[in-house]
Amino acid sequence: VRALAQELMAEQDRRWHQLKQELAQNGIAFTDGSDLLPHEKSWLDQRFLEQILPVVTPIAIDPAHPFPFIPNRGFIICLELKRRKDGGQMNALIPI
Repeated sequence: VRALAQELMAEQDRRWHQLKQELAQNGIAFTDGSDLLPHEKSWLDQRFLEQILPVVTPIAIDPAHPFPFIPNRGFIICLELKRRKDGGQMNALIPI
């Protein structure tokens, strides 16, 4: 199982790098947010609150919430979040 999982992870990584290159060729880039100017971050925060959050249902992952069932061929965005008030790290999933 481990060998197969490693193969799958290597293939996923290869495809992710290929996808990022193709997106970059079309003017789409990824950022961790550290290079954003304050007005850019504010614009993104507002856009997220108005247009994205209303249509997604995040699922928390913590000791009180067991890992949820993900159906075959299901797509999930995995997030690593940081609480504003104390900087604590949280994990969440968003089914798409």
